[in-house]
Amino acid sequence: MLIDPLPGAGELRIHWAGEQETELIILIEEGEDASVISTLPGGSLVLLKQEGSGEVAPVKKPVSSGWIQSGFHHVVGLDHKGNILGLDHILFILGLFLFSPRWKPLLAQSLAFTVAHSISLALSALSIIQVSGRWMDHLVILSIAWVGVENLLVRREFGKARLGFVFGFGLLHGLGFGSGLQEKLKSLSGLQLAGPLLGFNVGVELAQVAIFAAAFLLMRPLGRYELQLRTYGSALIAVIGITWSVQRIFFPGSPLF
Repeated sequence: MLIDPLPGAGELRIHWAGEQETELIILIEEGEDASVISTLPGGSLVLLKQEGSGEVAPVKKPVSSGWIQSGFHHVVGLDHKGNILGLDHILFILGLFLFSPRWKPLLAQSLAFTVAHSISLALSALSIIQVSGRWMDHLVILSIAWVGVENLLVRREFGKARLGFVFGFGLLHGLGFGSGLQEKLKSLSGLQLAGPLLGFNVGVELAQVAIFAAAFLLMRPLGRYELQLRTYGSALIAVIGITWSVQRIFFPGSPLF
């Protein structure tokens, strides 16, 4: 459909209703070039702008910008039913925090987890590694149970063994993220994937930093109860992880979590 532009300046803006269940993803092709932009429910995208002279031009914006928001929302955002989208990821991150809420071990674990899931996220999104989403979901849930149980039962100092486990589970979480991202980016290939991949990964990392920061802020005024908070918090994470695992395997579709 062709529409004659009206006189004066203006823009073509697409609004995505807040009650939508998923984000809006638009593939833009210009000759041999293609890019994917996105916006979350309740957001909007400006695709074209018309100058006062009547000249119409596409809006150039960093491809990664919308994907940063998408990655952040994928972890701490809510779906249309009010459920936290990345609750499994949040619980795992809190489990890392509760092992030792000190900067050195936390920074080391965070770095190992970040490097691992960045690698597997890219490999999965690029279809280099393909895994069953159902089994990956089970393994991610088991990682939550593991981190809670280890915090409670394994009385060892922070070291390479802990980092190894965190790195391994980081690979699992990255594959979980990548399987969903792969479907969104299936129309792209090669360098076209760079912007969305980078943006989404940065968004996930920003969400992770926000979770750590919130945990620190909550723990600081309750410092004298640190041991109790770490113990009961880890126990709660372990119980949720185990219950969730049993539910997903034996009672799929039940509304426990």
